[in-house]
Amino acid sequence: MRKSRKLIAILATLALLATLLVPMVGPAAASTSYRALNVPSVLDGVVTQLGSVIIEVDGGTLKDGDSVNLRLPSDFEVGTVVSGVYNNELIGTCTVTKDPLQVVATAPYSLSGKINELTDSMIQLEPVSEEEFKLKIVGNPLSQNNGQPTDASIIRLDFKAVYVDSGFDGDITLSASAPSTSGFASGKVVIGQVVTGDKKVELAVTNVPSFSDSTVLDPIKIRVVEKKPSALDSGSESLKFKLPSEFEWISDGLKVNTLWGDKVVNLSDPNHTNPALTDKAIGLEFTGFNDDELEVNVKVWDNGSWVYKTTDGRDGTSEETAFEIVINIQVEDEADAKVGDVVVSTSGSKSDVSPTELVVAKYGQYEATVEAGDAPTIYAGQIDARIGDVIIKESIAGSLVKGRTILLTLPEWAKWRKIDTDSDNGVSLKFAGFPGTDGRTAKWTVDSQSTSDPAELKLEKMEVALRPGKTGDLTIEVAGTAGVKGTITVAKVEQPATIELDGAPVDMKIGTTAEIGDVLIKETNPGSIDDDKNLILDLPEGVRFVGTPTVKVEEGDIALLAGDVRTQADSSTDDNQVVIPVDNKSSKASTIRVSGIKIAADRTVSEGEILLKLKGSAVAASIDKDEIKDKYGTPVNGMFQVDGKDAFSASTYESTLFPGYSTTASVTVAKVVTPAPGEQKATVVFKVGDTKFTVNGAEQTMDVAPYVKNGRTFIPVRYSAQAVGVTPENILYSGGKVTLLKGDKVVQFTIGSNVMLINGVAVNMDVKAEITNGRTMLPFRYVAQALGAQVNWDPTAQTVTMTL
Repeated sequence: MRKSRKLIAILATLALLATLLVPMVGPAAASTSYRALNVPSVLDGVVTQLGSVIIEVDGGTLKDGDSVNLRLPSDFEVGTVVSGVYNNELIGTCTVTKDPLQVVATAPYSLSGKINELTDSMIQLEPVSEEEFKLKIVGNPLSQNNGQPTDASIIRLDFKAVYVDSGFDGDITLSASAPSTSGFASGKVVIGQVVTGDKKVELAVTNVPSFSDSTVLDPIKIRVVEKKPSALDSGSESLKFKLPSEFEWISDGLKVNTLWGDKVVNLSDPNHTNPALTDKAIGLEFTGFNDDELEVNVKVWDNGSWVYKTTDGRDGTSEETAFEIVINIQVEDEADAKVGDVVVSTSGSKSDVSPTELVVAKYGQYEATVEAGDAPTIYAGQIDARIGDVIIKESIAGSLVKGRTILLTLPEWAKWRKIDTDSDNGVSLKFAGFPGTDGRTAKWTVDSQSTSDPAELKLEKMEVALRPGKTGDLTIEVAGTAGVKGTITVAKVEQPATIELDGAPVDMKIGTTAEIGDVLIKETNPGSIDDDKNLILDLPEGVRFVGTPTVKVEEGDIALLAGDVRTQADSSTDDNQVVIPVDNKSSKASTIRVSGIKIAADRTVSEGEILLKLKGSAVAASIDKDEIKDKYGTPVNGMFQVDGKDAFSASTYESTLFPGYSTTASVTVAKVVTPAPGEQKATVVFKVGDTKFTVNGAEQTMDVAPYVKNGRTFIPVRYSAQAVGVTPENILYSGGKVTLLKGDKVVQFTIGSNVMLINGVAVNMDVKAEITNGRTMLPFRYVAQALGAQVNWDPTAQTVTMTL
């Protein structure tokens, strides 16, 4: 028995503790929101429309008899009921102005996806005082949905005609007060605003047309926006727009468009239509045409007449109003008219007008300018280098005339690879092809013309091929019949890689072997040395590599096929090149070290420097036949094409786009200090395209200038022979053959043949002797080498130097 009582006591204690630990849950609080759909600026002392209000209560909250009192500020008037019948509309007459009053309550079917559980018949409005009324629920809201609540109870209040107390200033607040037993909650919402002080009018120009002396200007659109009703005063000179004295307003095409608010009528139009008697409207009279000062007089429509003030004292709009003045200007004095923005000063007789200056047009002459976008860094020898944008701008509409042309010409060390077209504001640039046959000049035609705003055309993502070894600014010459002229820089050209000697050049004698210092090939930027291609180290004629040097990557992550490094012959000298295959591009600029280099100079090498040149398609894709075909495609009728237009000759540029240029960079690795026995030392310098040449620094003149063809420099036979020590009497011509005699050497060339005979032994040349302009022209390198002279070519200076 004791144990039972004890157990009962323990259970009772636990039960008590449980009740203390579990929180008490009461009914959830209902939510009521008051939200204004709009907050208009209104006048004081008038009957006007205020903002509409949405009252939203959680579904299932309201019941029959629930109410809320809605009150406006003191001395406002909202209306009374008719004949004591209470419904969802309050109507009446203002005791001050005698104007009708009206407030309407409705129950929208849904709002923001929420279904309303109220209907119009469930809403009742009862007057409480001039500024206050009661909103009451009549009937059971749940009856609409079989006794189940919906998403919300929603009521819309429209304050269609309310008297605003005279002298009131600031926000107009609707206050809601509800008893604690009501499903409504108390709250506040702003449904209007009375703005006192300056009557603000904001101005703007929605278009800024361009025009010239002989063009018809597109109309200017001046937008006038009131920030409160009657902000724009009626009366004379309500608005004033003053042009610079060199321009004048014209009436042709004048229009007035109402944007919102009261109707706006152009009274200066003799064919204007007056509004209805009950309409709220203002009228605009314009004066000052064919002058620089335009005045706008504003009148108010009142009971069938245009007046400056209505019978009830209103001297402007009844609500915030916005309108647009569409008007034109012209040049009055061309001699003094300044090119650029046409700025109008603005003012009003009483209104606070802002801003006080407006740019309404741009005046200028027909011209277009050209400029370049950002100039990227590209690499010499690149075949698909993307240049910066070319931007062509009209000063005014119509500057670029249909049918006229724009020419973009690259320097002689570049060719077009990809072009672009563009259109803007009615102007269209159409690609028309390549004048000439070298792919340097691209031509566009103006295919259509701008009529309103000036055009800005941008030629983007265009590409060029570049000559190896040439660095500096890549400039384009702009010309053509469209009048666009100038020089623009579209890229900065750098070497993809450089070559350095780790140490000083060694001295060596002819007929001997020497070991030179290590050579460093340094990449300019990550990836600037291409992959799946070869780097080549090239020695001059008569100098060769003795064995294959060691090649390794010292810095960076470029991948080489070191096991495939080899020597090869170029022209008539065996092993004068080292080939270094590149497997993968770098992601970090790399340095390649070439070590264990031994070279041998035969007895034909002249005294002076021995240059080691960096070549190969890995640093000069524009000398790679496969790359040329890949980038330019299959020739059509013997011409490589760019964007479907013939650009340059496939036969001339099939193997290299820049004949005679293959060197990316060079470094002096040795000096020959002893000349060949019995030879008389002399240095002769020829320059391509120049009839002047020097012998040991003394200037002489030829009658024909040297030229480059198929990678070889051609020089008149008389001068090329004399340069290598052949006397005039030992230059013999007979039956299309030229024979040169020097010492024990007899060298013979046949016009039109690529076979040279040295003491009767045939030597194949890669070009033919030829006659040009009546002169016999010989490939100078073969003449010099046959008679024991050393030849060096400087692609930058375009010079051939012969050392004897």
